[in-house]
Amino acid sequence: MRALSAIDLALWDLLGKSLGVPVYRLIGGKTNPQVRLYNTCFPYKFDFNREPEKIMSELIETRGIKAIKIWPFDGAARASANQYITWKAIDDALTPVKKLRDRFGSEIEIAIEFHAQWNLPSAIRIAHALEPYRPMWLEDMLMPGNFRQYHELASETSLPLIAGERMAGKMQFEQLLASRTVKYVMFDVTWCGGLTEAHKIATMADAYELPIAPHTAGGPLLFYASTHLTTASPNVWIQESCQRFYERDWPAMLENPIAPSEGKIQVPEEPGFGMRIKPEAWNHPAAVRQISSGPRKS
Repeated sequence: MRALSAIDLALWDLLGKSLGVPVYRLIGGKTNPQVRLYNTCFPYKFDFNREPEKIMSELIETRGIKAIKIWPFDGAARASANQYITWKAIDDALTPVKKLRDRFGSEIEIAIEFHAQWNLPSAIRIAHALEPYRPMWLEDMLMPGNFRQYHELASETSLPLIAGERMAGKMQFEQLLASRTVKYVMFDVTWCGGLTEAHKIATMADAYELPIAPHTAGGPLLFYASTHLTTASPNVWIQESCQRFYERDWPAMLENPIAPSEGKIQVPEEPGFGMRIKPEAWNHPAAVRQISSGPRKS
Protein backbone atom coordinates (compact mmCIF):
# COMPACT_ATOMS: atom_id res chain seq x y z
CA MET A 1 0.00 0.00 0.00
CA ARG A 2 2.86 2.38 0.64
CA ALA A 3 4.22 1.78 -2.85
CA LEU A 4 0.73 2.33 -4.29
CA SER A 5 0.46 5.50 -2.20
CA ALA A 6 3.58 6.90 -3.87
CA ILE A 7 2.24 6.15 -7.35
CA ASP A 8 -1.16 7.63 -6.50
CA LEU A 9 0.40 10.85 -5.20
CA ALA A 10 2.59 11.15 -8.30
CA LEU A 11 -0.47 10.80 -10.54
CA TRP A 12 -2.40 13.50 -8.65
CA ASP A 13 0.58 15.84 -8.91
CA LEU A 14 0.89 15.17 -12.65
CA LEU A 15 -2.84 15.66 -13.19
CA GLY A 16 -2.80 19.02 -11.44
CA LYS A 17 0.23 20.14 -13.42
CA SER A 18 -1.23 18.97 -16.72
CA LEU A 19 -4.42 20.97 -16.02
CA GLY A 20 -2.55 23.93 -14.55
CA VAL A 21 -4.45 23.83 -11.23
CA PRO A 22 -3.59 23.00 -7.60
CA VAL A 23 -4.76 19.57 -6.48
CA TYR A 24 -7.18 20.90 -3.85
CA ARG A 25 -9.33 22.29 -6.65
CA LEU A 26 -9.69 18.77 -8.07
CA ILE A 27 -11.02 17.29 -4.81
CA GLY A 28 -13.55 19.86 -3.64
CA GLY A 29 -12.10 23.36 -3.65
CA LYS A 30 -10.99 25.64 -0.84
CA THR A 31 -13.19 24.74 2.11
CA ASN A 32 -10.45 25.89 4.51
CA PRO A 33 -8.35 28.83 3.26
CA GLN A 34 -6.07 28.16 6.26
CA VAL A 35 -5.64 24.99 8.32
CA ARG A 36 -4.87 25.00 12.06
CA LEU A 37 -1.66 23.23 13.10
CA TYR A 38 -0.08 21.52 16.08
CA ASN A 39 3.64 20.91 16.55
CA THR A 40 5.20 17.47 16.89
CA CYS A 41 8.43 17.77 18.86
CA PHE A 42 11.07 16.01 16.79
CA PRO A 43 14.56 16.64 18.26
CA TYR A 44 15.52 20.22 17.48
CA LYS A 45 16.38 23.06 19.86
CA PHE A 46 14.94 21.79 23.15
CA ASP A 47 14.11 18.41 24.71
CA PHE A 48 10.34 18.17 25.29
CA ASN A 49 10.84 15.94 28.34
CA ARG A 50 12.95 18.59 30.09
CA GLU A 51 11.96 21.92 28.54
CA PRO A 52 8.58 21.63 26.81
CA GLU A 53 7.61 25.13 27.89
CA LYS A 54 10.51 26.60 25.88
CA ILE A 55 9.29 24.82 22.72
CA MET A 56 5.73 26.03 23.26
CA SER A 57 6.76 29.61 24.07
CA GLU A 58 8.84 29.90 20.90
CA LEU A 59 6.09 28.44 18.72
CA ILE A 60 3.49 30.81 20.15
CA GLU A 61 5.74 33.83 19.69
CA THR A 62 7.13 33.01 16.23
CA ARG A 63 4.43 30.90 14.56
CA GLY A 64 1.24 31.44 16.54
CA ILE A 65 0.96 27.67 17.10
CA LYS A 66 -0.82 26.79 20.35
CA ALA A 67 -0.91 23.01 20.23
CA ILE A 68 1.89 20.53 20.91
CA LYS A 69 2.39 16.76 20.73
CA ILE A 70 4.81 14.92 23.01
CA TRP A 71 5.49 11.27 23.90
CA PRO A 72 6.75 11.25 27.51
CA PHE A 73 5.71 7.64 28.19
CA ASP A 74 8.04 6.04 25.64
CA GLY A 75 10.89 5.77 28.14
CA ALA A 76 8.69 3.75 30.50
CA ALA A 77 7.71 1.47 27.62
CA ARG A 78 11.37 0.76 26.84
CA ALA A 79 12.18 0.14 30.51
CA SER A 80 9.48 -2.53 30.89
CA ALA A 81 9.76 -3.97 27.37
CA ASN A 82 6.18 -2.76 26.79
CA GLN A 83 4.83 -5.14 29.45
CA TYR A 84 3.75 -2.93 32.38
CA ILE A 85 3.95 0.56 33.86
CA THR A 86 4.41 1.51 37.51
CA TRP A 87 2.87 4.51 39.27
CA LYS A 88 6.39 5.91 39.72
CA ALA A 89 6.98 5.70 35.96
CA ILE A 90 3.65 7.43 35.34
CA ASP A 91 4.54 10.25 37.75
CA ASP A 92 7.88 10.75 35.97
CA ALA A 93 6.25 10.76 32.54
CA LEU A 94 3.67 13.33 33.65
CA THR A 95 6.39 15.92 34.38
CA PRO A 96 6.40 17.65 30.94
CA VAL A 97 2.59 17.53 30.82
CA LYS A 98 2.41 19.27 34.20
CA LYS A 99 4.94 21.88 33.09
CA LEU A 100 2.90 22.74 30.01
CA ARG A 101 -0.40 22.97 31.88
CA ASP A 102 1.11 24.97 34.76
CA ARG A 103 2.73 27.45 32.36
CA PHE A 104 0.03 27.87 29.71
CA GLY A 105 -3.18 26.63 31.31
CA SER A 106 -6.07 26.24 28.89
CA GLU A 107 -4.38 28.49 26.29
CA ILE A 108 -2.84 25.47 24.58
CA GLU A 109 -3.77 21.96 23.44
CA ILE A 110 -1.58 19.00 24.46
CA ALA A 111 -1.64 15.77 22.46
CA ILE A 112 0.00 12.64 23.84
CA GLU A 113 1.53 10.09 21.46
CA PHE A 114 2.08 6.48 22.56
CA HIS A 115 3.42 4.79 19.39
CA ALA A 116 1.18 1.73 19.97
CA GLN A 117 3.45 0.42 22.73
CA TRP A 118 1.03 -0.51 25.52
CA ASN A 119 -1.20 -3.39 26.53
CA LEU A 120 -4.75 -2.68 27.67
CA PRO A 121 -4.26 -2.57 31.48
CA SER A 122 -1.28 -0.23 31.12
CA ALA A 123 -3.18 2.01 28.71
CA ILE A 124 -6.13 2.28 31.11
CA ARG A 125 -3.82 3.16 34.02
CA ILE A 126 -2.07 5.86 31.96
CA ALA A 127 -5.33 7.31 30.67
CA HIS A 128 -6.74 7.68 34.19
CA ALA A 129 -3.57 9.47 35.31
CA LEU A 130 -3.78 11.92 32.40
CA GLU A 131 -7.44 12.89 32.85
CA PRO A 132 -6.78 15.90 35.14
CA TYR A 133 -4.54 17.46 32.46
CA ARG A 134 -7.20 17.43 29.71
CA PRO A 135 -5.06 16.38 26.72
CA MET A 136 -6.52 16.94 23.27
CA TRP A 137 -6.21 13.22 22.60
CA LEU A 138 -4.41 9.97 23.42
CA GLU A 139 -2.83 8.69 20.24
CA ASP A 140 -2.20 5.07 19.24
CA MET A 141 -2.12 3.63 22.77
CA LEU A 142 -2.66 0.07 21.48
CA MET A 143 -1.59 -1.75 18.35
CA PRO A 144 -3.79 -0.85 15.37
CA GLY A 145 -6.52 -3.30 14.46
CA ASN A 146 -7.47 -4.24 18.03
CA PHE A 147 -10.87 -2.62 17.72
CA ARG A 148 -12.54 -4.49 20.61
CA GLN A 149 -9.67 -3.59 22.93
CA TYR A 150 -9.84 0.01 21.76
CA HIS A 151 -13.55 -0.01 22.53
CA GLU A 152 -12.84 -1.21 26.07
CA LEU A 153 -10.17 1.47 26.51
CA ALA A 154 -12.56 4.15 25.27
CA SER A 155 -15.18 3.03 27.79
CA GLU A 156 -12.67 3.34 30.63
CA THR A 157 -11.66 6.97 30.13
CA SER A 158 -13.27 10.32 29.49
CA LEU A 159 -10.35 11.34 27.29
CA PRO A 160 -10.73 11.16 23.48
CA LEU A 161 -8.74 8.58 21.55
CA ILE A 162 -7.23 8.89 18.09
CA ALA A 163 -5.78 6.13 15.91
CA GLY A 164 -5.10 5.21 12.31
CA GLU A 165 -1.72 6.53 11.13
CA ARG A 166 -0.38 3.00 10.56
CA MET A 167 -3.54 1.68 8.95
CA ALA A 168 -4.02 1.28 5.22
CA GLY A 169 -7.09 1.18 3.01
CA LYS A 170 -10.64 2.35 3.55
CA MET A 171 -11.80 -1.10 4.70
CA GLN A 172 -9.62 -0.99 7.82
CA PHE A 173 -10.85 2.51 8.54
CA GLU A 174 -14.46 1.41 8.11
CA GLN A 175 -13.87 -1.13 10.90
CA LEU A 176 -12.28 1.55 13.06
CA LEU A 177 -15.23 3.89 12.55
CA ALA A 178 -17.77 1.12 13.15
CA SER A 179 -16.08 0.27 16.47
CA ARG A 180 -17.12 3.69 17.83
CA THR A 181 -13.85 4.06 19.72
CA VAL A 182 -12.09 7.16 18.37
CA LYS A 183 -13.17 10.78 18.39
CA TYR A 184 -10.71 11.81 15.68
CA VAL A 185 -9.48 9.94 12.60
CA MET A 186 -5.79 9.98 11.72
CA PHE A 187 -4.25 8.69 8.50
CA ASP A 188 -1.04 9.17 6.56
CA VAL A 189 -1.51 9.85 2.84
CA THR A 190 1.84 8.20 2.03
CA TRP A 191 0.87 5.01 3.90
CA CYS A 192 -2.91 4.57 3.66
CA GLY A 193 -3.19 4.36 -0.13
CA GLY A 194 -2.44 7.85 -1.36
CA LEU A 195 -4.63 10.90 -1.75
CA THR A 196 -7.39 8.87 -3.46
CA GLU A 197 -7.83 6.57 -0.47
CA ALA A 198 -7.28 9.33 2.10
CA HIS A 199 -10.02 11.42 0.50
CA LYS A 200 -12.41 8.47 0.80
CA ILE A 201 -11.42 7.91 4.44
CA ALA A 202 -11.97 11.59 5.24
CA THR A 203 -15.42 11.42 3.64
CA MET A 204 -16.27 8.28 5.63
CA ALA A 205 -15.23 10.04 8.83
CA ASP A 206 -17.47 12.96 7.91
CA ALA A 207 -20.42 10.57 7.56
CA TYR A 208 -19.76 9.52 11.17
CA GLU A 209 -19.54 13.21 12.14
CA LEU A 210 -15.91 12.79 13.14
CA PRO A 211 -13.09 15.18 12.26
CA ILE A 212 -9.79 14.21 10.67
CA ALA A 213 -6.28 15.06 11.91
CA PRO A 214 -3.77 13.82 9.30
CA HIS A 215 -0.39 12.43 10.30
CA THR A 216 2.36 14.42 8.55
CA ALA A 217 5.55 13.52 10.45
CA GLY A 218 7.59 12.76 7.35
CA GLY A 219 8.92 14.29 4.17
CA PRO A 220 7.63 17.42 2.47
CA LEU A 221 5.46 15.53 -0.05
CA LEU A 222 3.44 14.14 2.87
CA PHE A 223 2.86 17.62 4.28
CA TYR A 224 2.06 19.28 0.94
CA ALA A 225 -0.38 16.55 -0.12
CA SER A 226 -2.03 16.51 3.31
CA THR A 227 -2.47 20.29 3.18
CA HIS A 228 -4.28 20.02 -0.16
CA LEU A 229 -6.61 17.42 1.39
CA THR A 230 -7.30 19.40 4.57
CA THR A 231 -7.86 22.55 2.52
CA ALA A 232 -10.63 20.75 0.62
CA SER A 233 -12.14 18.77 3.53
CA PRO A 234 -15.09 20.06 5.61
CA ASN A 235 -14.23 18.01 8.72
CA VAL A 236 -10.73 19.02 9.83
CA TRP A 237 -9.87 19.31 13.51
CA ILE A 238 -6.17 20.10 13.20
CA GLN A 239 -3.10 19.09 11.14
CA GLU A 240 0.32 17.96 12.27
CA SER A 241 3.49 19.95 11.62
CA CYS A 242 7.10 19.88 12.81
CA GLN A 243 9.14 23.00 13.51
CA ARG A 244 12.43 21.30 12.64
CA PHE A 245 11.14 20.27 9.23
CA TYR A 246 9.95 23.63 7.91
CA GLU A 247 12.74 25.63 9.57
CA ARG A 248 15.76 23.39 8.93
CA ASP A 249 15.22 20.23 6.88
CA TRP A 250 12.90 21.27 4.05
CA PRO A 251 14.68 24.52 3.07
CA ALA A 252 17.71 22.36 2.25
CA MET A 253 15.75 20.41 -0.36
CA LEU A 254 12.92 22.68 -1.56
CA GLU A 255 12.84 25.96 -3.45
CA ASN A 256 9.55 26.99 -1.84
CA PRO A 257 9.10 25.42 1.62
CA ILE A 258 5.76 26.44 3.11
CA ALA A 259 5.72 27.42 6.79
CA PRO A 260 3.07 28.27 9.40
CA SER A 261 1.85 31.76 10.16
CA GLU A 262 -0.58 32.71 12.95
CA GLY A 263 -0.91 29.05 13.89
CA LYS A 264 -2.08 27.92 10.47
CA ILE A 265 -0.83 26.78 7.07
CA GLN A 266 -1.98 27.96 3.68
CA VAL A 267 -1.95 25.69 0.64
CA PRO A 268 0.29 26.60 -2.34
CA GLU A 269 -1.55 27.91 -5.39
CA GLU A 270 0.87 26.39 -7.89
CA PRO A 271 -0.21 23.48 -10.16
CA GLY A 272 -0.18 19.99 -8.70
CA PHE A 273 0.96 19.86 -5.10
CA GLY A 274 3.06 22.97 -5.67
CA MET A 275 6.25 21.49 -4.26
CA ARG A 276 9.43 22.47 -6.12
CA ILE A 277 12.49 20.36 -5.36
CA LYS A 278 15.91 21.97 -5.67
CA PRO A 279 17.82 20.41 -8.60
CA GLU A 280 20.87 19.82 -6.42
CA ALA A 281 18.81 17.63 -4.07
CA TRP A 282 18.94 14.82 -6.63
CA ASN A 283 22.76 14.86 -6.44
CA HIS A 284 22.88 14.49 -2.65
CA PRO A 285 24.99 11.48 -1.54
CA ALA A 286 21.93 10.02 0.22
CA ALA A 287 19.76 10.17 -2.89
CA VAL A 288 19.27 6.95 -4.87
CA ARG A 289 18.44 7.61 -8.51
CA GLN A 290 17.14 5.08 -11.00
CA ILE A 291 16.36 6.17 -14.56
CA SER A 292 14.22 3.99 -16.79
CA SER A 293 15.25 3.48 -20.39
CA GLY A 294 11.60 3.56 -21.38
CA PRO A 295 9.56 0.92 -23.24
CA ARG A 296 11.30 -1.11 -25.88
CA LYS A 297 10.26 -0.57 -29.44
CA SER A 298 9.36 -3.65 -31.44
